[in-house]
Amino acid sequence: MNALSFLAAGVAAAIFPPDETRTSEPAGQETPPAIVPAGPDPVYPADFYKPFQPQTALDMLERTPGFLLSEGTSVRGFGGGAGNVLIDGQRPTVKGGGITEVLRRIAASRVERIVLLRGSDAAEAQGQTLVANVVLRVDAGGSGNVSATFSHTSDGFVSPSVRASHARRIAGWQTSIELSGEVTRYPDEGIYFDRDAAGNLSSTRKESISAKAPEYGLALSTSGALGGGTLTVNLRLNKEGYSSDRAIDIFAAADETPESRRDIAYDEKGRSGELGLDWTRRIGSGWTTKLVGLGRAERFTTDEDYVEADYRGLSSQVQKPMELVGRGTVTREGDHPIRPEFGAEVAYNRLSSLLNYAEDTGGGLVAVPLANAATRVSELRGEAFANLTVKLSRKLNLEAGIAAEISQIRVTGEAAQEQTLSYLKPSAALVWSPSGKTQVRFGMRRTVDQLDFGDFAASVDQADGRPLGGNSGLRPARITRALARIDHRWGRGRRHRRGSLSPMAYRTARLSRPANGRGSAGNDRKRPAMGHFHAGHAPARRRARGRARDS
Repeated sequence: MNALSFLAAGVAAAIFPPDETRTSEPAGQETPPAIVPAGPDPVYPADFYKPFQPQTALDMLERTPGFLLSEGTSVRGFGGGAGNVLIDGQRPTVKGGGITEVLRRIAASRVERIVLLRGSDAAEAQGQTLVANVVLRVDAGGSGNVSATFSHTSDGFVSPSVRASHARRIAGWQTSIELSGEVTRYPDEGIYFDRDAAGNLSSTRKESISAKAPEYGLALSTSGALGGGTLTVNLRLNKEGYSSDRAIDIFAAADETPESRRDIAYDEKGRSGELGLDWTRRIGSGWTTKLVGLGRAERFTTDEDYVEADYRGLSSQVQKPMELVGRGTVTREGDHPIRPEFGAEVAYNRLSSLLNYAEDTGGGLVAVPLANAATRVSELRGEAFANLTVKLSRKLNLEAGIAAEISQIRVTGEAAQEQTLSYLKPSAALVWSPSGKTQVRFGMRRTVDQLDFGDFAASVDQADGRPLGGNSGLRPARITRALARIDHRWGRGRRHRRGSLSPMAYRTARLSRPANGRGSAGNDRKRPAMGHFHAGHAPARRRARGRARDS
């Protein structure tokens, strides 16, 4: 596909002029770049990123040596899906759009520094070996950013994408807003040759697809003092869709005229809303408590119409996911020899699914019954956890944790079923820091996969004519992972020249007892060994990545 893209970014200075901020520096005197301290946690001040001319905090993180942004995993609940980015030491209470959307709303002028926390195993970033803490300026004024991209596709249309964000302090509350809209087009044409076992051409298929996917979003966030602590509110509204028309002409081996034709019309629409609240307050000397509440509701409709000469298949599905999460943690912070952390989380998830499917083979549309066509799946899950970081010596730390999870999954409909599952999830890590530039980490963690609610409900694939019934007897897999990681950094911050090398090797074991493997692909034990490395150097932004696997 030939594409022509035009990018307009960084024009916010003209649209959203920043507020004036006070400075104690004399006029005409430039503050020298801060030196990156050689401590266990590398610090990159805002001046380090100036040669790259970043527009947002996301641009800055993408140019941080030795750091790879991780969105976390898309799971139910809040704690288990943690990414590897914190904002002012806290994980943003968002799920839809992920941390990338939050970082895109933060202008680079608002960032004071980025601290890489090595060996952090707290509940704010569970399972992450390297965490970036984006520290914002307290005296930052208003700032904004606008970006627009226009792509010319091969079918002669233009696909626009526009984002506009603005942040400023309103009545003592730091507030930001982002509006986004895009329409992506997917024109495609292809020719497929079907051959028999001897290699002779038996038929030819010509396919053409015309598809587009519009998406519009609104994101709001505000943070301020309340009740002796800090309250942060995040709101996100989103509307999206996808529609396509697919035409398939089938030719015999030597024919130039199609002997049959298939047309598939597909239309998908969705809308979602999410509200997240978190309240943080210091209690006592060195202790902090955090309360998190999150609610999310979605609605998706899918319609598909499959037509050929003597057959027609028509399907319509409506799905309504919903999630409610409550979480509380108590943490001891600071440079203490023993730093405990305690917390608990309760999450309620529900999916209602209704599928109607009919076929016409010449006598009119006839409804086709499917197993679990009308299904409602719900899960009430609770988890209590405790983490402990012990300073064994000046260079050696021990991190240990334990989590107990219990969940009740209920399926209503044709195959009604209820099951209660409980698991223990231990973790441990030994962190050795022989110098401020080098850190070695050995760790092990057990996690439990979450079941996909969509697997409980029926579905239809019109392209190959396969209606699929849902399975109400699924069980999750347990995963134990052991890893070894070395993180070495070099260079000085004053000249903006720093590099890093981070090789990591890990081994994963997926364990499912035969009694718990029902509905899965199998109950075998898989123990693949994997490894990867990442190296980076600034300011030229030279990077190398690698991956190896032995299964």
